[in-house]
Formats: sequence, C-alpha cells, structure tokens
Amino acid sequence: SPLNTFYGDAGNNMSNHSKGGDDTYMGGAFANNIFYGDAAVSLSDHAQGGDDTFTAFPFFAENTFYGDTGGSMSDHSKGGNDTFTATVPRVDYIFYGDAVHSIFNSARGGDDTFTGLSMSTTTAYGDAGEDMSNRSKGGNDTFLSGRGRQQENTFYGDAGGVLSGHAEGGDDTFITETVQGADHTFYGD
Repeated sequence: SPLNTFYGDAGNNMSNHSKGGDDTYMGGAFANNIFYGDAAVSLSDHAQGGDDTFTAFPFFAENTFYGDTGGSMSDHSKGGNDTFTATVPRVDYIFYGDAVHSIFNSARGGDDTFTGLSMSTTTAYGDAGEDMSNRSKGGNDTFLSGRGRQQENTFYGDAGGVLSGHAEGGDDTFITETVQGADHTFYGD
C-alpha cells in the first residue's frame, strides 16, 4: 500500500507562541494514511495546536491520526480541540487526541471528540499515548462508539500510560450506541 503522510503546520517542532491552523483532513483509499494535525515532533513553550478535523473516508486503508503532535507536549503548550470521525467499516483506526508520547510540565490537552464506527476497530487516546506528569492537564474529551454492531473500541480518556506528579485528567464522556456484538474498553484516566 502507498504511504500518505500529511503535516498540518510543521514537519518538525512548534514553539514560542506559534499557533497551528484549523485544518481539515481526509485520507486516500488503499493506503496507509498518517495525519499530523499540527507538528510532527513536539509542541513546547506556549505553542498551541489548531482545531483540526480528521475524517477517515477511504476503503481498505489504515488510518493513524495525531491531533496535535507525533511527539510530546511540554511547558505551557496546549492542544487544539480536534474532531476525529471514522466513516468506513472494516478499517482500523488509531486516534491520538493531542500527543503520541507524553504531556508534561504545565501542558494541557485539548477538548477532543472521537467517533467510532460499526464493523471496525478503534483505539483512541484522549490526550497522551503514553504518560502525563508534573502539572499537565488532560482535556475534556468525548468518545462516541458510533451506532452499529461488530465493533471493538478501546478508549483512554487521558493517558495510555501513567498519570504522575500533579497531573490531572480531564472530565471525559463515553457514550455507546451499539446494538450487538461490540467490545468496549474505557479507561477514564
């Protein structure tokens, strides 16, 4: 499969007082699609991610969405309020609301919305794919399983790893509407 990689704002880092734009992404069919909402590597200082919209539309594709950065968020950076939507069945989706790795110092995750789909597998990390530490704070994320059947959803409200120090999880909401044959696993913080 071809590899399609999209960078919303920076192919590397965002720092100082930079702000990502409000981008809209839609992937291609028969491909491995990777989307970076704002920065490929990191957000630091007072950088802020944009409010991006990710829609997985193509058939027979593998989709990975990084809401704000493919790395970590630190200092006083803030993730954008991103929207992730799965629209095609029989596809695997991986959504990272803000950072693939860690959120630390006083960085804050955005208020993201994730919508799964029937007959698909969705893994979503509300804020960090790994750990949150120091005085970081998770966003108030919303996870919707999508209406349908035969789906497998794993939702991590704030961090896929550990919250430590004075890190604080956000006020997340989990809503399921499946009718049969679904497995949902939710981790609040």
